[in-house]
Amino acid sequence: MEKTSRNYDIQVEPIYIGEDMIFSVTGGKAHIGAVATAYFKENNIIIKCNSLPNHKEGDLAEEFAKLACENLKVSVTVVVGIHIDNATKEEILTLVKNAEIKFEEVLKTVIKNKIL
Repeated sequence: MEKTSRNYDIQVEPIYIGEDMIFSVTGGKAHIGAVATAYFKENNIIIKCNSLPNHKEGDLAEEFAKLACENLKVSVTVVVGIHIDNATKEEILTLVKNAEIKFEEVLKTVIKNKIL
């Protein structure tokens, strides 16, 4: 059986909504797997997350929404959809690590360029 190459690239796209932000985080077969929103209420960050059935991106969406909200001090929604057919545990760990690295890179750029 011939070994096929897998795509572990992650795309992170920031979208400005007034002062607030939306981030799209996709990889492999892009889709909507989970959506998390983080916002401030009485100096505390509140996170609400919805995951589609049979999707496991919820934890990642929550992590990214909280990180962005803490750093940008605005309401943030993160949409995550990353999928590779029949991914092994190692492949999933690689995708998660790549997503974390890419998200932090994009967030740093947004922080640098955003007038808060």
